Amino acid sequence: MEITREEAEDLLQRYPNCTWASLTYKEKGEAQNRITSRLAADKIAAVGRDILRWRMANVICNCKTTAAGAAARTAPGSAAAPSSAENGEEQTTRAYDPVRDV
Repeated sequence: MEITREEAEDLLQRYPNCTWASLTYKEKGEAQNRITSRLAADKIAAVGRDILRWRMANVICNCKTTAAGAAARTAPGSAAAPSSAENGEEQTTRAYDPVRDV
């Protein structure tokens, strides 16, 4: 899993908005060769194109989601406004509760 994640991160650095499906046949083949050679170095059997397609599509999507989440957390102004309880104010209304408020 680490091997495919690192390969996906490398692909996303070269092609920031790519998906596995959007890559050319040549790029996919080169990625598969790099992954296969790393698997062979770790004495792990090679995987087929179908499994690699499934894994790379998922890991590229996950890397994009993780990067977007990290960017949102570090972006200025993304911090939530302090709640009234943190300001020392007492909350005078309660949130709607469909069980209690029926």
